[in-house]
Amino acid sequence: MKRWRRIALSVVVVLAAEVVLSALVFPGPGTAATPTVAAAGGPPVSVGAGASWRVLYRPSAPTGYLTSVVATSATEAWAGGTVTGSTGETRDWLLLHRIGRTWRRVRPPEVQAGGPATVAASGPKNVWVFSGWIQRWDGRRWHEMLSLLIGQFTPENSPVVLSPSDVWMYGMSFDHRLGHDYCLTRLEHWNGHRWTASSIKHFCATGLAGSSARNVWLVGQQAPTSSRGRIGAYRFDGRAWRVVRMPHPYPYSYAGYYTLPTVAVAPSGLAWIGIQSAQPVPGTDYASALSWNGKRWHTTPPSPLAAPYTIANDGRGGLWMGPDAHWTGRTWIDTTPPTWFDRGLSYRFAAMARVPGTAAILAAGSTNGVPFIAVSGPGG
Repeated sequence: MKRWRRIALSVVVVLAAEVVLSALVFPGPGTAATPTVAAAGGPPVSVGAGASWRVLYRPSAPTGYLTSVVATSATEAWAGGTVTGSTGETRDWLLLHRIGRTWRRVRPPEVQAGGPATVAASGPKNVWVFSGWIQRWDGRRWHEMLSLLIGQFTPENSPVVLSPSDVWMYGMSFDHRLGHDYCLTRLEHWNGHRWTASSIKHFCATGLAGSSARNVWLVGQQAPTSSRGRIGAYRFDGRAWRVVRMPHPYPYSYAGYYTLPTVAVAPSGLAWIGIQSAQPVPGTDYASALSWNGKRWHTTPPSPLAAPYTIANDGRGGLWMGPDAHWTGRTWIDTTPPTWFDRGLSYRFAAMARVPGTAAILAAGSTNGVPFIAVSGPGG
């Protein structure tokens, strides 16, 4: 269970120095017809239709990591992470705000260092920043949002902001009185006036997402053992958290962070759960996604390009699973960044977000300790 403690309480930290970015031009929609090939034993994957990833922000020297990103409109966005020292220690929040064509470092008042800044928002006038301190931006000024459980768990685990009076966050604690499966997921909800708390026993949450007050999803592991677990999910329907019954088409192991289930919910209410799949080809990691449209479940074919740890809906009934794979609803498209992306260095995408009203996807990550923000779009 020590592995779980590390997973629950850690987030890849990221940072940056104050910076001004040049033009941010999002690619438009439209995907050219392309041939497909089949990976050995796997599903067909479109070739040559990869999105054109472009780096928008990157400081000149290592300064930390970016771990979250959200676009509140076609011309405004936020990204969060942490500033690190020469030995990798956390020094301060890193919070970047884009207005028009410019990104600038933002410093909310009363900030206490202690973790990465994780951003979530429902619009330009309702932006929340989570860490050991919670702040809300209303478009004009910052507000401190005190929380009952803020000192008991790290709230930067995919918080959900639906409106100024509807915010969810979760964390985990460990109660040995529950037996060997002693994960205890703690949920906290802001209703516009106060925070209220609830708990789910024997459940290790790994993702939270929602589209409305009656459609919030929590995914994770049900009664995990030392080497395997069963995907679990709960859905808040506006009144209570209820267990979700769903198919489990692929056995999988959670031996490692990247195999844990994740969740994304589109504005339409379509819910996606990303999972590590069985391995059609020995030695190759495959991933797939389950989707719920309100009536029935669908399952994508497994793909060796897909990565379940970073997912985002595309706003058109499809799903991005990492920077290398886009599920259009009918096929996987290879969106692997080109060899010249980020100067050919090793990179890690930590978060992705759809840009409202466009076919573009923003991504935040790091390259050897240097944070970056990138943009891409199908056919762009």
